[in-house]
This record gives sequence, structure tokens and C-alpha cells, in this order.
Amino acid sequence: LTIKCDTPIETGFVSRAQGSTLKNITIVNADVKNTASTRTGILGGELYMSTVENCFTTGTVTITDEAKVLGPSGKQRGGIAGEAASTTLKNCGTSLDVVCDNSAFENCFYVAETDNDNKNGTTNIPSADMITSGEAAYIMNEALGSTVWYQNIDATETADLAPVASNAG
Repeated sequence: LTIKCDTPIETGFVSRAQGSTLKNITIVNADVKNTASTRTGILGGELYMSTVENCFTTGTVTITDEAKVLGPSGKQRGGIAGEAASTTLKNCGTSLDVVCDNSAFENCFYVAETDNDNKNGTTNIPSADMITSGEAAYIMNEALGSTVWYQNIDATETADLAPVASNAG
């Protein structure tokens, strides 16, 4: 997925979602850019009062002049959304940071930009490399105290790109 937006609208696979459900979406190696200083994320520019379930993203997100669009979290770009407000995220993960305001997380993971950037219901993975190696699944299961995340890293089969919240398939 490659997106370059030069107009001041929310930018992502979905520009803006309100009261919507986004489910079972995986976007790998995305390159999402907004040159008009507007909320930008891989899955969505803005997600409001929505549900995001079983979604995973990796890639890069760039806003030309991010200082113009600072939100409550101090930034308006993220691996899931530029902003997720009053949104529920379940079994989701990203190799980037997560930007949220009054949102609920359940069994989610992300790579935080700072060590103290923790969100309830999430597990901060120290390095994006740990997502493909299987280490992230181990860390998350340890944090939860049970086996929720699975990942096939067997070289003789098609390896999972990231942990999944089911051992089926």
C-alpha cells in the first residue's frame, strides 16, 4: 500500500471512519505520506467511535509538518490510525506507535517511540524486528499470563509475518 496525499484530508487505507467496523485487515510495508499536515495512519487517518479487530500493519507514516496537527497525544500519525478516538481495538498490532484518545484496547501490541509510552490493554514491543521473529508473541503471552498470541516461524512452512490471535491456520 502506497499513499501520498497532498490535500488536507485524513490519510490512510480508510480516510475517516465513524461508527464503523474494520476487521481482519493486514497491511505490510505500507508507505503513507501526507504533505498537507493532516492526521495520517496506515489503516485510517481518523477512526471515531469505531471497532478495529484482528488488524495488523507495518510500514512508514510521514506527515510533512506534524507540528501543525498535534492532538491530545502530541502527535497525529500512527501505525493503526492518525487518531483513534473513542474506538475499540481488539487483537491488533503494528510495528509503529498507536495514537488514541479515550479508546479501549484488548490484546494489542505496538512498538512505542518511548519506553514510557504504555497504554492499558496493550503490550509495548521494544523492537519491530521482534514482531517477525516470534519474540513479540512470547512477550505478549508472558504479559497476559496465558497463550493468546501464536506465530508460525517454521522455515519449512509459510511463516507468519506477525503474531496472530488464533492458532487456526
